[in-house]
Amino acid sequence: MAGKRKAAHAGDVGGPGIDSASVDYCPSQRKLTQREKLLAYLKQHGNISTAEARDKLRMMSPASRMMELRQAGYCIIRRYDKHQGCGRYFLPAESGGGGDA
Repeated sequence: MAGKRKAAHAGDVGGPGIDSASVDYCPSQRKLTQREKLLAYLKQHGNISTAEARDKLRMMSPASRMMELRQAGYCIIRRYDKHQGCGRYFLPAESGGGGDA
């Protein structure tokens, strides 16, 4: 057994020399979820296409996030964007959307 590596413990974070005590965590500075980013964008701009969500917000499955927002009670309308060849999602102004929806 002398030549085998010691198995990592459950408390180890990031390999040798780094333990959980040395990793900083601040819950007040958490990252926004994809749904929160998408909703904030829709509220500010009123609409976004699938391609724009992938490019600007870096999300791979914006349609799934839209479905989750609908399930949470937001009125999100989908139309086909012929120019970009993908879906465009709208949050009407009465639902909290801004921009030109």
